This record gives sequence, structure tokens and C-alpha cells, in this order.
Amino acid sequence: MSKRFSFQSVALAIIVTTGSGVWAAAAGDWLKFELDSSLDTAGRFMDVAIEPVTGAPFISFYEEDGADLWLARYVNSGGNCGNGSWSCSLVDSAGDVGKYNSVALTRTPSGIGVAISYYDATNGSLKVAYGNCDGTCSINAVTVDQGVPSVFVFKGSHTS
Repeated sequence: MSKRFSFQSVALAIIVTTGSGVWAAAAGDWLKFELDSSLDTAGRFMDVAIEPVTGAPFISFYEEDGADLWLARYVNSGGNCGNGSWSCSLVDSAGDVGKYNSVALTRTPSGIGVAISYYDATNGSLKVAYGNCDGTCSINAVTVDQGVPSVFVFKGSHTS
């Protein structure tokens, strides 16, 4: 599960938290997090959502070599990517899936609710992956609107 992804953001414009100050930075500072430098094809078609209570970033992204959708979330330590400070999970690998993804988060009684909408290029369809992250992420992928590529009917590109 080795993925390369870099995230750069103006700290105060996108990542603001209270408490431990893990994400706090002075105005104008840039924060950079690299999940893995072993591949050059991860991080395309990415989206970022900030967990509403802790302020930790979640990043959905398309990995071009495998044509797969991935989810990376900041866990501080004990993760499987980003020198152990991030947890990377394969969300969907059924064909060429994950382009034009959009991630959203919410708090649930059992953890962090995650929903990712994205394009299934193999079938020309809109898909959504949803589930819960509480320690680990349990996410299911389903087709929302089926395309018909043989007659040039494509659905779900550029989701939000």
C-alpha cells in the first residue's frame, strides 16, 4: 500500500484547529505532507475534507497506475503511509475508478462518516463510496447511476 501524494495548503485558509495545535501555523506558512515518494502516479483528481471536530484532513485521490480510488486520513501515528502519520485505504479498484472524486465528512455516533462521489470510467457511471472511520475505515462502493458506454451515455464525471 505504498502511495505518493503531496498536499500543500495555506494553513490558515484551509486547516484551522484548536487544542493540540497539530495543524496550527503562522499566517503565510505552508504545510506540506508527503504520504509516500515511491510512486509518481498518485494524487491526481484529489479532494480534501477537514474532519469537523479534530480538524484532521481526509484526502480522496485517484491512483493512475492501478486506476483506483484511495482515501488518506491523518492519524498522527500508527498509519501505513506518510512515515506512519497517515492511514491510506484502497476504496475501489473495480476497473478504472476514482476520477473526479469529491469527499465529504460528518460525525456519527460510531466515528467519522465518509462519503466519496466519483466517476467509474470503465462503465461510464456515477459511483459513491460511503462508510465509517473509527480506528479503521469500513467503506462500501455502489453504483448510483449506470452509464451505457456502448451508446455513449456517460454519467457521473465531475462530481461533488
